[in-house]
Amino acid sequence: MKFEMLGVAQDAGYPHPFCHLPCCNAVRQGQALEQLPAAAALISTGRSILFDATPALPQQLELLPCFPEAIFLTHAHIGHYTGLMYLGREATNTHNTPVYCSESMATFLRQNAPWSQLVELANIELRVVHAQESIHLIPGVVIQPFEVVHRSEFSNTYGFKIRTESETIVYVPDADTWNGWPIPLREILEDATSAYLDCTFYNAHELPGRDVTQIPHPLVVDTLKDPVIVEAMQRMQVYAIHLNHTNRLLQRQSHPVLLNTL
Repeated sequence: MKFEMLGVAQDAGYPHPFCHLPCCNAVRQGQALEQLPAAAALISTGRSILFDATPALPQQLELLPCFPEAIFLTHAHIGHYTGLMYLGREATNTHNTPVYCSESMATFLRQNAPWSQLVELANIELRVVHAQESIHLIPGVVIQPFEVVHRSEFSNTYGFKIRTESETIVYVPDADTWNGWPIPLREILEDATSAYLDCTFYNAHELPGRDVTQIPHPLVVDTLKDPVIVEAMQRMQVYAIHLNHTNRLLQRQSHPVLLNTL
């Protein structure tokens, strides 16, 4: 049983469409590695479970040993659910693929085309799960959603705690802040053995002409000083994921980036 990241970039991937700044030209010139949008998979012999369905779903499915038996969605921002379109009749035409998500996420999918067609044609089967509920799909594995503070234009946002027989993983690709969660981050991390956390922007100055407060995410420079995360890094590995194309961490040759080494 292993947990693998299938990409670590923010929603549009890396290089970013039509970005011809040094950050993205580095990929085109072979000086940095291309990265797909952030998604993860739990993989065992002949089985897999996918966390988030990104716009790069076809490429990410190629990284799996088999088609996922279930998909868990964090929220309704484009980098995290739009890959569901590839389950439709124009593409893989799946039959009742289980999609686990929050009530508000399920409502969004049922009420908005083209996603509603996936439900109507039984390409997907929506399974509503609630925060702190335990889901058992593979023997020895428990998946537990928890609510995260993040922009909720279309749905609320879940992170996931994945417990296997040998480790406990926390997966949070998107958040506004590390504070004010219904269940505090400290409590979520206290029994974890590794964590994969939103590190979209390195600092507040990397997007000239844009106000990053309009697209809030914890900045890497602040995350590295957060007392809860600093304490967590003393006892486990904490990884940086969901990196915007401007984030200097993408220039590294190993991904996901281990925050403990910064």
